[in-house]
Order: sequence, then C-alpha cells, then structure tokens
Amino acid sequence: MRSSSKKVTRIFVARIPPSVCDAVFRRNGLISLRSERDKLALEVQFAQEKLARFIKEFDHQVYLNV
Repeated sequence: MRSSSKKVTRIFVARIPPSVCDAVFRRNGLISLRSERDKLALEVQFAQEKLARFIKEFDHQVYLNV
C-alpha cells in the first residue's frame, strides 16, 4: 500500500508544468493558511459577541428578578 502512494506522488509531481516554481507553491500555501486564520478569527469574534450578548441578557434577567 505504501508503494502505491509513492507512485501516485511521483505521477503527480511529473504532471506539474515546468512554469510552476517553488514560489508559487509557497504563495498558495500562505494564502490557504491566511484564509484558515481569517476563518478562525471570524469564528472567535462571533463566539465573543455571542458570549457578550448572553452575559448582557443574563445580567438583565438578574436585575429583573432582584
């Protein structure tokens, strides 16, 4: 099974056009990492806003019950 994955890798590498260089691969990798970072940052921001709304609502209910 391991040899078949090596064979697939070799075939994939052989099909990369000569005009593509390491810089292109690095740039695409950085772009995908930045996209993932931005996605996670948005998720964190959403969670923080949701928590802030929950705390505000909870505080409001506590004051009404007192």
